[in-house]
Amino acid sequence: MTDQEQFSRPDAGTRLGSMALDHFIMSAVAGMFGGASLLGSLFGMFEMMKPSHHLQDKLPFDFGLMITFYAIGFGIYLAKDSVQGRSLGKRITKLVVLNNSTREVAGPWRCLVRNLFAFLWPIEVILALANPSRRLGDMAAGTCVAKWDPEMETPKIDWLQSLGAVAIMCTCLVLLSMPLQNLLDKIPTSFNEVEESSYNPNLSIKIQTRLSEELGDFATPDVRAYDQMLDKDMPFISLIFSIKEGIGTYDQVQRIKDTTQEVLDELITTDDYKGRIQITSDLGLMDSNEISYLSRINSYDLVE
Repeated sequence: MTDQEQFSRPDAGTRLGSMALDHFIMSAVAGMFGGASLLGSLFGMFEMMKPSHHLQDKLPFDFGLMITFYAIGFGIYLAKDSVQGRSLGKRITKLVVLNNSTREVAGPWRCLVRNLFAFLWPIEVILALANPSRRLGDMAAGTCVAKWDPEMETPKIDWLQSLGAVAIMCTCLVLLSMPLQNLLDKIPTSFNEVEESSYNPNLSIKIQTRLSEELGDFATPDVRAYDQMLDKDMPFISLIFSIKEGIGTYDQVQRIKDTTQEVLDELITTDDYKGRIQITSDLGLMDSNEISYLSRINSYDLVE
């Protein structure tokens, strides 16, 4: 029996079906790794929703970690045939990757080389239609794809080589992704609007004391006053009010806003200032408003 008779070529439909299955299965695996990093970012988003005197110093998404996890996922994608020359898609469609010269099951390293060309998938699909047994990656790695024969001699799984191929591919992709990670790290993500060194403890205490006297029966104020904003030459006042009991009512919220206006008008002597009011209750942040008072010829403005 000749090699051609023993190892028959797959038809184009089976070959494309195998490629499609591999793509969807391994893309899902790669996506799971990326999703794991996004899960951590989700907790960061919850932190951003908590009342704070400063906007987040950085975005809740760790782009470097996310890229690393995706690189690991796609490393596994490219090493998909490393176990006995058969990916999940090939096991379902009963195909196997062989050494084109010896007609033996291809080793992990040959399978890894052939899959590096997966990034040229449009060309690979066209070549698979023309020759279902050998695409561009097979020509480079000296492999071919054949129908799986249960009587074929199958080598024992060499876990050291198989896992080594996966580890090396993942490491290479992580290293290749580092320039992108460095580029993303340079994107400014700071949202602080005040000059930290301009914190004015005396003014903060004065405002907080007055607000406690006026609103202390149902809300606890926490105030931080700064003399200088980063982008504007004016003070910035951050106010967080915690409703003592329940979730707070509309009248209470409105009373906080009106009283804050009166107190700031009295204690801030500069012509212009900006700030933020945040009102929180047992249910979390319930109201947040930007304060803008410009040149004292305009009325106090709460931007809803």
